[in-house]
Amino acid sequence: MGATLRRALRVLLLVTMLGAVGSLVGVSAAGASVRIPAAGSATPPVPTSTISPDPGGTTVTYCVDNYLGNSSVSVANNANGAAGTIQTDSAGHGCTHMPVKTDCSQPVSNTIVASGLDQANKPATSQATYNAPPTCPTSTPTATATATATATATSTSTSTSNPSSTATPSSSPTECDSSHAELTVTVVPQGHRISGTACGFLPGESIDAFAHSQPTYLGTRTAADDGTVGGSFTLPMSVKPGEHTFLFVGRTSGNQATASFRVTKTVTGNGGGVIPGGGGNGGPGSGSVGSGSGTGGNGLAFTGANVVALIVAALMLLGVGTMLVVTVRRRRTASALA
Repeated sequence: MGATLRRALRVLLLVTMLGAVGSLVGVSAAGASVRIPAAGSATPPVPTSTISPDPGGTTVTYCVDNYLGNSSVSVANNANGAAGTIQTDSAGHGCTHMPVKTDCSQPVSNTIVASGLDQANKPATSQATYNAPPTCPTSTPTATATATATATATSTSTSTSNPSSTATPSSSPTECDSSHAELTVTVVPQGHRISGTACGFLPGESIDAFAHSQPTYLGTRTAADDGTVGGSFTLPMSVKPGEHTFLFVGRTSGNQATASFRVTKTVTGNGGGVIPGGGGNGGPGSGSVGSGSGTGGNGLAFTGANVVALIVAALMLLGVGTMLVVTVRRRRTASALA
């Protein structure tokens, strides 16, 4: 009976020890589970950019992902200076159309850079590059020239046979030349404004204006309901004197309208303004009038030195006249005394 009791006590003691060890293991496991990091502390995805070409080869679709939701992302093409903004959705995704620079003889690398906030609300950038294949927009000008020649020939033949019907074909020569921009003036002083108009764009389309040869972004205008666009832009001083090209580019259609112009250097005189140049004999002078002084006609400037010379001459004449009057009076007095 005593041996049975001792065995029972040993079993009870063993069970108690096993239970204690199990409790310690359970506490350790629970303590370890507390150290597992929360799921919310994971690093947000890195913002990215993608490019896909649009039909026509002059624009691309540029998209961004993993940016801050419902935020604005700035984009710029380093090849031609074109710039724009993408408004992201709640997931941080958004797209826009960007004009690309092309060349007739070789591919052109266009790197478009995006700048905004990532999903952790920190500044971030991403970029993508598109190699534009050689593109020569020769089809549109050729068709326009052909239509113009046809209209001219029709107008000539019609006017020969029936002069009263010449008003019918007169509308053809005034049709829009979508590849050419019209400038108010083609010679612009450095740093002044240049104004241009063009047509052939989509109604309501955003149109970017540039000055080449070095691409310089001038501003953005919106096309009217008839596809025309116009605006006045200030030329930066970085546009040096010489021959340049004015360019309108449609963001959606990719249509381009160009015109040539020349930038001249402004010469300032001692007075701080532009001194007029000389004209012909008796004619008016020419040039931009600033705050400097000068005259037209023979092109000679009338300065302060001329005024001083006139005053000195007048004083000399006054002195000579006084001496003559005094001499005459002395002679008359001497004659009277004699």
